Amino acid sequence: MAEPGNSALTGACCSDHMDSLTQYRSNIYSQNGEDGVLAELCARLNIHSGAFVEFGAWDGKHLSNCYRLLEEGWSGVYIEGDTRRFQELKANMAPFDDRIIIMNAYVSTNGEFRLDQLLSNTPLGRDFEILSIDIDSHDWQVWESLREYRPKIVVIEINSHIPVGIHQIHNGATAIGSSFTSTVQLGRNKGYTPVCHTGNLILVRDDLVGAVGLSEAERLHPELLFDYSWVRLRYDSPMSGSASKPLRERYLKKLVKLRKRINLSFSLGR
Repeated sequence: MAEPGNSALTGACCSDHMDSLTQYRSNIYSQNGEDGVLAELCARLNIHSGAFVEFGAWDGKHLSNCYRLLEEGWSGVYIEGDTRRFQELKANMAPFDDRIIIMNAYVSTNGEFRLDQLLSNTPLGRDFEILSIDIDSHDWQVWESLREYRPKIVVIEINSHIPVGIHQIHNGATAIGSSFTSTVQLGRNKGYTPVCHTGNLILVRDDLVGAVGLSEAERLHPELLFDYSWVRLRYDSPMSGSASKPLRERYLKKLVKLRKRINLSFSLGR
């Protein structure tokens, strides 16, 4: 695995195609390689310090996308709704109380617990560096409701077991989690471009994304960023049933062929 920040092109502010961010996946505290991806992404964007917001924060360390940044001197806001986990968060944040704000709240899409309202009670800048959303439910809706803040990078949980091309927005028992495609569309509507899929979706604000080094194909067809192993994991699960497995296998083969055709067409066009 490549070491974060070691690319010869790291930090270059240009639109030339650089190595895929997935090559930099590594975990210190994160779950699916986000620590390494964010380190490389910040290097390309010339971000060396800053502020983050993360919720649900759990204890601030467990599977956190931001605790490594905190250790490196960043400041931030942690939000956790569960009372027991918040007490663990409070204990873990004691060494950083001069640059961290913690809140015991469940983030909502309206009222006093809307993210805009919660953050308005902090000194956080309107274009802080990283927003990490992981609440296992209405992540899509919470980001959609954010109006007053425009973070440079967004890491948002999605249901990665849903194949690309399917629009699903979490609504409780009948639709669990939001899909890659629906979240990409939300990002576009808000002025963000997807740059990496780890299981979470990572997006960068459009005015900054040129420095990331996506290929033209990836910019126009973000499904090329999708990690199809998540779909295979779901389809290979004992809980997925065997009756429709041949159909699922054919579907996966079609996706792979489509990806190859898209890459080929852009190669021939250069």
